[in-house]
Amino acid sequence: MPLLASQRMIPTIGRIRLAWSWPSIAVLAMLALAAQAFVHFREAVPEVRVVRSTVLPPEKTSFSDFGPVALSPDGRKMVFAATSEDGKRQLWIRAMDSQVAQPLAGTEDVTLPFWSPDSRWVAFYAASTLRKIDTAGGPPIPLAETAGGCGGSWSPNGTIVFSTGSAAGSALKKISAGGGATAPATVADGQLSYCFPWFLPDGEHFLFSTNNPGANGGQISLWTGSLKSTEASVFAKADSNVVYAEGRLLYVREGTLMGQPFNASALRADGNAVPVAERVTIVDRNRRGLFSVSGTGLLAFQTGSGKTEAGRQLTWFDRAGKRLETVGEPRPIVEIHMSADGRGVAATIGNVTGGADLWIYDLPRGLPRRFTSGPGINLAARWSPDSKTIAFSSTRGGHYDLYTKPVDGSRPEELLYADDQAKTPTNWSPDGKSLLYLSQRPAKSGPANQDVFLLPLTPERHGAPLKPVPVLQTDFAEIGGQFSPDGKWFAIHTNESQKFETYVAPLARPNEKYQVSRNGGTSARWRGRELFYLAATGQILAAEVRTGEGTVIVGPPRPVFGRSLGFTQQSWEVSPDGQRILAAVPVGPPPEPITLVQNWTAALKK
Repeated sequence: MPLLASQRMIPTIGRIRLAWSWPSIAVLAMLALAAQAFVHFREAVPEVRVVRSTVLPPEKTSFSDFGPVALSPDGRKMVFAATSEDGKRQLWIRAMDSQVAQPLAGTEDVTLPFWSPDSRWVAFYAASTLRKIDTAGGPPIPLAETAGGCGGSWSPNGTIVFSTGSAAGSALKKISAGGGATAPATVADGQLSYCFPWFLPDGEHFLFSTNNPGANGGQISLWTGSLKSTEASVFAKADSNVVYAEGRLLYVREGTLMGQPFNASALRADGNAVPVAERVTIVDRNRRGLFSVSGTGLLAFQTGSGKTEAGRQLTWFDRAGKRLETVGEPRPIVEIHMSADGRGVAATIGNVTGGADLWIYDLPRGLPRRFTSGPGINLAARWSPDSKTIAFSSTRGGHYDLYTKPVDGSRPEELLYADDQAKTPTNWSPDGKSLLYLSQRPAKSGPANQDVFLLPLTPERHGAPLKPVPVLQTDFAEIGGQFSPDGKWFAIHTNESQKFETYVAPLARPNEKYQVSRNGGTSARWRGRELFYLAATGQILAAEVRTGEGTVIVGPPRPVFGRSLGFTQQSWEVSPDGQRILAAVPVGPPPEPITLVQNWTAALKK
């Protein structure tokens, strides 16, 4: 019987298998691998995907411009400030692999958070203090007192460079991340505000921006600095602050976030800037862009039409914190000051050019009118006791100098006093014969940055220059300055106790200070026998102060509101009778959701 085909094949296959030797098998295996490698290397390299997503604020909160999103260097976490429905603003932290953010206790009224290089700690400003907090748990730890601030950066070598204020002449300082004494990181120019440092990878050099408000309404310059010197070099102009990541600088130009190649070793730009994201929001007078980057290819930003300050509505409150009524329409109000008769408010209102002008509100009618115009910044309006004249500070001459102008606009502004230091008025004397003002101390003369002066005003000057008289010059920083109703005392804030506290002192003996506040105090307003001030908690407190010939009795401070409403130092005023508070309250739609972009460099337009 013939064999089936399959049966015939069995011995043949067996013979073939037996005929193969191990060297032959190795050769064939190598040929197969070579063929596979040839096919593999002809395949296209997988394209790096750009992944976009959005982040919404926690329930019943809205994102706050005061604490924009900050990505951790390792790209695993983010922190941001959010404001609850009752006006409480604090930091929240969220892991990238989670959909839920958690509040960080002890971070109320926070501004401008930034991370440690190991992505564990977050530093931030709150209550006139630079603080840090361990995100794994624990209370905030104070590092340094400041009169405010506009950003900081934490070096891998354990040094923090931070801003000491947003006013002109407030230079950058440095401090160990563990605390201790501060030292200058840059030399201050009285014309410039120094903001938003950002360390480069070597941990020694850093970027920062300056704003010259007297130059065409505000001009942002980008600089490089070093921990080994207070000297710095300017390398570019922009519309915002600058950061470095993935070999590129990121900054905003005409509303577009740009990426520009940068040689971090040679400290120079090395190519053309290309768009990264459109309509990125800019806020505040020092042109802070709402964007952040990690060291792992993650970008976060918020979009908008661009603005200089969050929209704010003038709102009346009673002493229990109840809202009574509003005045005018929401505007980008930076600060306010009320007339002695309580019928007018002068407001500093920012604009998109980085400058600011003064507007006067007729409170009974709720109508505003422009008081100043032109390039530069006009701020710190202070009414004369007869409510007919306003003294203010302006950069219209290229420098912060003192001017006056009639409230009715019957005459143009007049230069009152000018020198080579930045100056801001704080209060007229009750008799109208003198003006208190703060003067910027040159950077090389000491660590403090402001002193208190009295400028006597004579009705008939006959062309003779006014001569200021020093009132308080110390090794510490002084801010504010308010006359008592009788003009013989004044209230002042100084950080001689390592935090800003409120004091009163006789004008004739200014070093004999009596402390009023007990846990931080700024922004004093004297109304009759009550001295109102803003505590470190963000609450408005009032203390009864009785003054006599060389004596003073200070009562215990009591809260005016039962809680903080998120007021800033110059955003609130007290009616002449002390029974109502007028505040510039943030209003309008909250900032848009945060946009996250993973692998953002792959999206660059060539």
